[in-house]
Amino acid sequence: MESEQHRAVSRPKCAQDWEGQKTTILELRNCNHLAELMKRMEEEHLFKATMNQYKKQFKKWESDLVPKRIEDEEYRAIISKKRKRERAGKTSSTFRWQGAEVKDSNISRFQKRKKILDPDELPEVCE
Repeated sequence: MESEQHRAVSRPKCAQDWEGQKTTILELRNCNHLAELMKRMEEEHLFKATMNQYKKQFKKWESDLVPKRIEDEEYRAIISKKRKRERAGKTSSTFRWQGAEVKDSNISRFQKRKKILDPDELPEVCE
């Protein structure tokens, strides 16, 4: 009977352990469910973490990418561009700010908070 070589599976102990696997994890995340990603990371890359550890790390990486605050002027420019696109017949628009997508719910919340009921009251923005 042949003896199997046991490969040591490592568990992440610090941020550097996660950063070393970040590219691989994010590539696998795009095409797999979390359970499949975890299995592949353990089998192919000898990296084992719990589901909660992965979820926590994804949130951390996403918060690093998402800008913390969009200023009033940027929101007003987004609303103005959105109005201009709607007039041109484009019903769906995705807005990005510093590389991150700005959710429609955030735009609506800004409008309510600043009491911008009529987007026509905003000045035109050149594109």
